[in-house]
Amino acid sequence: MPQMVRSAGIPGDAARTLLDLASGLPDGTWHLQPDDPEAPDIRIQLEAGRLVDLDRPGQPSVLHRALILDGPLRPRERDRWIKRGADLGTCPGLLCLEEQGVEASVAGEQIGKIIDEDLVLVLGAGDATWSGPSMEPILSGLHGRVDLGDSLEEVLFRSASRHRLWEGITDLPMMRDVVAATPSAMSIISDPQVGAEEKVIIEMADGHKDIAEIVGGRPDPWRALDRLMGLLEEGYLETQSAMELFRNGESALAQEQPATALRRWRRAEELGLDDFDLGARIGEACAATGRSSEAARRLRAHALRCSEQVRIEAARDAWTGVVLLDPTDVEARQRALTLWVRNPGDDPKPAARLAQALIDGGFAESACQLLDSIGAHLPDPQLHSLHEQAAQASGDPEAAQRARWRQAEALRATGQWSDATELYQQLAAENDQTSLLMLRLVESALQRSASDMAEEYTEKALRNESGTLRPLDPASREAISVILEHEDAPATLHCWNADDARSQQQPQREAEARRHQWQAHCNESNIDAAREAARRCHELSPGVPEVALERSKLEERAGQPAVAALILETLLHQLPADHPAVPAAVQSLLALDRTRKVALQHSLQLSDPDSIHHQATQLALGLIQVVEGESFTASPEAGAQAMVLAIISALLETGPGREDALTTIADQLLRHPDPLVHLLCATVAKHQPDHPLLQRAAQPPVASARPAAVVRSSIGTITDKLRGVQTSPGESTASVPTAADPTALPQEQPQSPPQQSPASPPPNQGIQASLDRLRSLRGDPSPPPKSPQGETPEPDPDPVATPAALPPPVATGSLQSVASKLGSLRGPSNES
Repeated sequence: MPQMVRSAGIPGDAARTLLDLASGLPDGTWHLQPDDPEAPDIRIQLEAGRLVDLDRPGQPSVLHRALILDGPLRPRERDRWIKRGADLGTCPGLLCLEEQGVEASVAGEQIGKIIDEDLVLVLGAGDATWSGPSMEPILSGLHGRVDLGDSLEEVLFRSASRHRLWEGITDLPMMRDVVAATPSAMSIISDPQVGAEEKVIIEMADGHKDIAEIVGGRPDPWRALDRLMGLLEEGYLETQSAMELFRNGESALAQEQPATALRRWRRAEELGLDDFDLGARIGEACAATGRSSEAARRLRAHALRCSEQVRIEAARDAWTGVVLLDPTDVEARQRALTLWVRNPGDDPKPAARLAQALIDGGFAESACQLLDSIGAHLPDPQLHSLHEQAAQASGDPEAAQRARWRQAEALRATGQWSDATELYQQLAAENDQTSLLMLRLVESALQRSASDMAEEYTEKALRNESGTLRPLDPASREAISVILEHEDAPATLHCWNADDARSQQQPQREAEARRHQWQAHCNESNIDAAREAARRCHELSPGVPEVALERSKLEERAGQPAVAALILETLLHQLPADHPAVPAAVQSLLALDRTRKVALQHSLQLSDPDSIHHQATQLALGLIQVVEGESFTASPEAGAQAMVLAIISALLETGPGREDALTTIADQLLRHPDPLVHLLCATVAKHQPDHPLLQRAAQPPVASARPAAVVRSSIGTITDKLRGVQTSPGESTASVPTAADPTALPQEQPQSPPQQSPASPPPNQGIQASLDRLRSLRGDPSPPPKSPQGETPEPDPDPVATPAALPPPVATGSLQSVASKLGSLRGPSNES
């Protein structure tokens, strides 16, 4: 059956196509018909790949033109041959050739000249069509009488050389051979007698360039071609194998050089490379370089082979390539659609190209059939956009809406929220306000940080216009689960999730949902709703410390510190002492209320026994125990803290043992320094060892008159108490000193000058009077010590009124001496 083979409008492509036909199809006659109606056509008869005859329709035969019209015959001889041919009914040129009317050598030259002129039509043809092969011979008289050459390629090359048509032969097989220099070529490079042309050719023969590429850039490519052929014959150059040409083509394609890849693969095929996919590669390269007809022919042949081998994906791609080249090809279109539905693959680009070709070719329904079937498998925005376009072109609004939804979903999946939102809003404007669509708009609003819009769409998604809850399908529920993962998800949606979990009796899920709900309410500044959600969450998960901690913070934020403290206190009572959440709960509770005994007890266990924090916590805990009426046993070995607690415990005693407790504490204070002063000095020494408080000879600052009066009153009262405790029953209790505060007794400072004023008494006159009374009770008539000037020094200000005047810990001996003095003063009083 005759075939129609198109050639591209590329110089030399018609000649190359003819060579392909000669090597791959049966013998016969091929007719070249250019697309240009004014361009001449030609018929060529092939046999075993050789040119055996040719003619030009409407023109005399080759022999007639070569020997009669353009030959060396005189006009009279020419007329005679023409008359004889007419009489015999045969070609006059054939008669002249058979009867040797022209010398054989001259005849051969003339015939070759005419043939070369005719072949120029093939070498220089643009877009044209080869039709054939026809089994009708040309019968011009050339076949069997004239040797036209060993091969068709040789004849074409000779014609191009005669007419200097370089572009006409660049695509011939011999010009696509890749050559490389052999080791012996080095002798050419180093030989000064060798011309520059040969050296340049050898340097360019790197195993990656073919003959046409090497000599095509020379000033005279024909001369360079002769030199290159000579180097090949002499063994200085060698051609590459078919496998090397195939790999060379792969490299060229990777470098986006399809024309070079096509040349390499063509030559590899001509050299006999047997690769199943080589034809498809050549077809794809032909399509990329504008050789549409050959591309379609190659891809069709490959598709048929793949179908026979049940290579579905390869056959699908090959048929798709054919449709891309010619959408009107019914067979290719149907086969491609069938295979795409059967195996959509993973790459949407070929399907998109096929759909676009179908739409451009006026086959919108076929495009819809393709895109509707594979759209669910290939979530690609471009595919769905084409589907909508094809549906609109085919008048199917429902399919167009479905395609728009798929496109929006594909854009959402790839994070293209701006474009997706636009499509979602278009769908919503078409009254397609389904729950799933509204939830998509919620998610879109969250992506844009539009919280108000998200809340509005949430209400539409969850409730009908009447306010009742909508039944949600699995897709909507899945959409909600995705939205709930967003940190700014509306509290309404978290509330729905919690209520849904409650209705399905899933307490663990409800607790988690309530937790997120209260956090969302906090973000929305709805504290009351947040507290209610937190309360419910705490009810559902009482054993989760984190919930209790977070809820306490919420209550504190809401202005309910008492509720927050109660939550934390309850939590500490529930947790074991070694639980990881205990430190945080203790810290939070102490920040709210430092009098919570359970927090102090845990804090005491968590702190370092040698740390100040531990001592302070221990003292605070003891104070609370004393205030609450709990028993507290203190001993001198227990330290200053224990002594302070014992004093307070004794002062708060109201039972019959109050007097004994006070007496016991008073006796202990006679033997030990003031516990408050000792505690203060010990603490200051850890931070400022050189503080004046700790210096034995430090001079205390003079207190103002007003505080001094207060100090006199306090010390006077203490002195009265001491006198009431330590004097005999017959003496007045107002004149007996007490040991409740030994530091109230001033240290004597002989170096301090007296500060007396006749107008007003000294600030510490009350203290001096107390000392005088103590001396009188003791029976010591000696006057107070004098200063070097003979004046009595004024006692120092009360150290309690001025903290800097407190004695340092190293001066414990001085405090002890004061206590001893008090004891010695107490002796005569008892005796009397």
